[in-house]
Amino acid sequence: MSTTPRPGPEDLSEAATYGGPGWSERTESHAEDVAAGRIWARCGLRSEVAPLRQVLIAWPPDSLDFREEPDHWLMLERPDLAALRAEA
Repeated sequence: MSTTPRPGPEDLSEAATYGGPGWSERTESHAEDVAAGRIWARCGLRSEVAPLRQVLIAWPPDSLDFREEPDHWLMLERPDLAALRAEA
C-alpha cells in the first residue's frame, strides 16, 4: 500500500467529483441513460458469488491522457494510462 499522498484537495468536499466547484449535474437519470443505451447497457445479476459468465474488457483510450486538470473531468487525479494499459 502506498503512503504517498494523493494529489488534489485535502478537503475532498472541494473536489468537483464530490460536488465542489466545477461539479456538473447529470442531464438525465441513470435509468434514462440505460434505456437509451448510450453509456450503460441493461444487465442482470443473480448472484454475488457465482462464477462470471461474461466479462467485457476494453483498452484504456487515449482520451484518458487529458491535458485539463482532473477536476474538469470530475476525477481526483490524472489516470496513469501506462499502468492501466499494462494491466490490460
